[in-house]
Amino acid sequence: MAGPLGEIHDASVPGGSAALFGVPVRVRKNLSEDELRALCRGQFARMFGPLTATPKAEFIKGWALDRTPPPSPIWTVLPSFFTGALITRFGVRRIMLTGVLLFVDHILMTLTGMGFGSFASALVLLGVGWNFLYIGGTALLTGTYSPAERRGHKPSMTW
Repeated sequence: MAGPLGEIHDASVPGGSAALFGVPVRVRKNLSEDELRALCRGQFARMFGPLTATPKAEFIKGWALDRTPPPSPIWTVLPSFFTGALITRFGVRRIMLTGVLLFVDHILMTLTGMGFGSFASALVLLGVGWNFLYIGGTALLTGTYSPAERRGHKPSMTW
């Protein structure tokens, strides 16, 4: 039986057993591509909710033989270098509203097509929007504490 892992990436180790999306290699090599896709969709649905069980597009990619790791969601992290400055300049509510608008743009971008440009643009919009909302929410939360309280309450915001 194949089931979900706590992580979503290739958990292979050199010379050892391997698993991708909780499907061990010994099981995966006996599955058709359709069966593998169904297992992956089922695991996504269990981890992220039922809407992920009906993807717009699916790609089977074997990272094990690649020299580089799979792409990371850099667009969720990269804006952190300037989001604080934007909040200082324009205000937290404007930046958070911009984050919401970027989320809406992300949704609209996913409707434009199935090509690389559509996926890449949607990923950037999603990442920057998420960053603006996450950093903005953190700024709102820290604003509720007095200066003396801020140091002790920071760990409660961290996940």
